Amino acid sequence: YQFPIGLKWITQPNITLIGDAAHLMSPFAGEGVNMALYDAYLLAQSFKNKENVIDILKAYEKKMFEVSEVHAQASQDNLELMFSNDGAEKMANFFIDMEAQLSES
Repeated sequence: YQFPIGLKWITQPNITLIGDAAHLMSPFAGEGVNMALYDAYLLAQSFKNKENVIDILKAYEKKMFEVSEVHAQASQDNLELMFSNDGAEKMANFFIDMEAQLSES
């Protein structure tokens, strides 16, 4: 299951969402828990920088939407890559290239 990339909603004065509830995506970017923790950070920062609840939620959601869209697209791109006709070969080459880059360092 996944939400459409770029999903947004109208800010409500009494509720918001974080983590998978806010930006459900496939696991092919490996960002699930990272995004949830970052959402919590963004929300805390909004509380720190704003006083009005609706302003707090708007500030949080604006930043969260921007960040989650990037990771949702990466997740979708990786899903499509891995399940393409030559996905296994492309993934093997990806790891071979990564190993070569690490060896050069």
